[in-house]
Parts: sequence; structure tokens; C-alpha cells
Amino acid sequence: MFKTPKILITVFLIFLVSATAVFSQEIIVGNGSWDQISIRDNITYSESAQGMSNIQLKNNEYQVTDDTDLLIHFNGNIMDRSGNYNVVRNQGILTTDKERKLGEQAGAFPGDNAFIELSPGRAALLAAGNGKINDFSIEFWLYPIRLSEGEKIFQWSGAIKSGEMTLQQTILCVISGRRLNWVFENFFLPADFSETMIELTSTGVMIPGIWHHHLIRYNSETGLIEYLIDGIPEVITYANSSGRETGEMFAAVIGNQKPANIILGKSYSGYLDELRLTRAFSEPDISIFGTSGGSASTSVFDLQNSGCRLLRISTVARKPGKTDIFYYYRISEDYFSSSSSKPSWVQFKPDQLLPPSVRGRFVQIKADLYPDGTGKNSPVLSEIRLQYERNLPPLPPEQITAESGNGSVRLSWNRVNDSDISGYKVYYGEKPGYYFSSVSVQGPSPVDTGDNTEITLTGLKNGQIYYFAVTSYDSSENSQESRFSKEISARPSALLRTNQ
Repeated sequence: MFKTPKILITVFLIFLVSATAVFSQEIIVGNGSWDQISIRDNITYSESAQGMSNIQLKNNEYQVTDDTDLLIHFNGNIMDRSGNYNVVRNQGILTTDKERKLGEQAGAFPGDNAFIELSPGRAALLAAGNGKINDFSIEFWLYPIRLSEGEKIFQWSGAIKSGEMTLQQTILCVISGRRLNWVFENFFLPADFSETMIELTSTGVMIPGIWHHHLIRYNSETGLIEYLIDGIPEVITYANSSGRETGEMFAAVIGNQKPANIILGKSYSGYLDELRLTRAFSEPDISIFGTSGGSASTSVFDLQNSGCRLLRISTVARKPGKTDIFYYYRISEDYFSSSSSKPSWVQFKPDQLLPPSVRGRFVQIKADLYPDGTGKNSPVLSEIRLQYERNLPPLPPEQITAESGNGSVRLSWNRVNDSDISGYKVYYGEKPGYYFSSVSVQGPSPVDTGDNTEITLTGLKNGQIYYFAVTSYDSSENSQESRFSKEISARPSALLRTNQ
């Protein structure tokens, strides 16, 4: 049996690869610029160590909800996103993207006497005169640098009048012995409004230069006060006379003595991010990227010609841990908007050759990004590369000839050497390049000859000069037509004179 030499097979494969490279074209999305991304949902851009711009999931920043009382992102402008508190003084606190946990920036606290002062509005939870309040939680991300004794992270001060006596009220989060210590002074009060002091201190010492999530929360039904670090309970107590599950229940009460302001970061050295106060016994959410995923869609690309074949779509991406990216394309001969529901999306695997039937003029790509189960890792997409083969219009016919007759002209031309040619059209008119005549018995210009390479147009006026051009058209779904052939002219005559 005859066997094809291996060297011939190798040469043949090289030819196929080379032919694809020569005749295919590319559209590159990403590779440093994502201007062609038209729709993004929970997606942001990040910069690699090489200075390249990538797509990844957006950080899981807190959003304002019905329970949100105070929320500061520290993204440029230091402000309460809930609108319940106003920044009345900013004593030297800046924002930075050099060290951040979520979002674009974090608050940079230089120590010394720097701080932020917030004044509560009437709707704020900690506004003076609110009286008894229910569940609440205070949380933030903290990156300490010095851990000096007495650095204050959060401080609220108020006062309540009890008979002839005024009790000073305080919520204080302060660094003490390299631990974070929470102090509630006269904030949880018994029925007789006697003085109280409730403290919760973390069990382990803190380490400088590391981000940790801190959450303290209060359940008004049980009196439980719980302090969690990175979602793990550090210490619990109860707002009652025993500090345990049994005992006379205390109530969280806001006195009516002003100003009842909040001080953030007094003498604190380090970074603070995503400070939130809610009217709920909040569950800790320490995921960096959430768990719902995100999506990015390109613009709709016009490949210029109908019937273009989409060969393959390649990507450059990283998927750390159990993260993943699903890819989709959609293609059509008719234009569609990037946000339309049709045509339908088709999932594909990057770098694989697509079926020959994947053809059209307009194409769009979508990528769905998913984090791992912990929400701590995001996939990273650096580039999308579309490789396609243009379905170019056919060539026009050549060697056009015209023979005049009595009220007629016989036209003929050479067949176009292309298997995709479906037919030809003859254009005619009474001025050069102006093919809009309609006098021929065969019909107005242009006249479709089908697969025939000659036609005699009758019903023409003797003595009138006519100008002719021929085009070819292909068999694609939205048939493409060639440019005009070289123009030729002829003048019908009863004396059957030929030429021109």
C-alpha cells in the first residue's frame, strides 16, 4: 500500500496554517486597551505588573441598602454615601490607591492629631435624641502601621440626662496593648439609668501591615454583643447585669444632649476602608469579589462584508484557584445593537476552530467572569482575539463585447473564475456611468442574466448610443455584487452596423 511521506504531510500542514494566516484577518480587544467594551456588569479594569490593562471582577464594595446608616468608601471624596452624616472636619486625612482593600482607594491616616469628624443628621441612628434603638452593627477594614497605645479608630460621644445627673455616653474603638478594644460607656442602660461600662477586647495581638475586617454587632432581642475579626467571633458578651445570657436586660439608648458627633482615626496611623454602620445584626461579608460574578460584552463589530467566516476566537486569561470564564459569540448578517436580545449567544471554547457555518457580517463577544467559592480570587482577562475570513465581493467580468443590431445590442463577456459566482447583471443607460434606462424589453437596468454570460437587449432606439457595464454576484446569504466592469457602448441601427 502506498504511504504518503511524512515530509509531504508536514509541508501540507504548514501550507494550511500559512494560508489561514495570509487570508484571515484579526480584531484584537484588550492587549492594553478596552475601548471596545461597550457593556460591563460588576467588571473593572486592573493593571498588571507589566503595565497592561486587564479585566477582572469589581471589588465587593458595600452598597447602600435600607439598613445602611453610614457608609464611607474613601474613594477620592470622603463622604457618607447614605446621606445621614456630614463631614464637618477633615484634619489631614487623605485617600490613596497605594494601599486599599476594596474599591478604588482607602483612607490614609497619618497619626498625630489627624482625624475626621462627622455630624449626624436627623435621620441618623446616632443622632441626639433618638432614644432607644434596636439592632446595629459597626464594621470596617483596618490596616494599622504603628499600633501605638491610644490610637482611636471610632469614637462617638453623646450624653443623656438622668434626673439631676447627666451621663456621658461613649462608643469607642481604640488600640490598647496591640489589641483592638471596644468600650460602650453608658450606652447600654438599665431601667434606672445607672452607669454602665461594657468592654470587648480582641484575644490576639494585631500585626502591622495586614488588612483585617472588624465587625461589632448588637442584637436587641437577646442583648448579644459580638465582636468578629475576619468573620470569626473573637469575644461575646451581653448587654445585661451579668454579661451572660441571663440577667436584667439593658437597652441601647441615645441621649438628647448634642453634639453626638463621630470622630474617625484620631491619632491613628494606617489605612481604613469600607466603614459601615447598619441598623441590623449584620452577617460578616469578607469576600473580596463577591460570589455573583460579572460580565463584559464587546461592541458589535462590522466585518464589512456579508458571509464572513468567523474562524476562531482566542483569549489570554488567568484563572487562579477555582475561578472561571465562560465565553460567547453571536453573529448575524443584519446589524444588531450591543444590548439587544437577538441574535442568541453561542458558547465557545477559546482557540478552537469554529464550524464553517459560523458566518455573517456583524459579530459580538461576551465574557462571563466567576470568582471562586470564597470570593477571594477573580479571573483576569487580558485579551480577546477574533480571527475571521472576509467574504470579499466577486471580481467583475472581463472582455465585455457589444454587437449592435436593429433596435438591439448583443452583449457577451468571459465567465468569472470563482465557484461562488451565482450570476451576472447588465447595467445600461444613455449617458456614461449613468445606468438608469428602462426601455429594453428585457427590463429596466440592471437586467439579471442568471448564470448566462451573454444577453441581447431588445426594444432599444435606433441611433441612440447606449452605455453598458456588467457585474457578477455571489451566492452568499446577503448576496455581494462586484464593482462595475469596464464600460462599453453601442448604437443600435436598422442598417445593422456593428461595433464600438
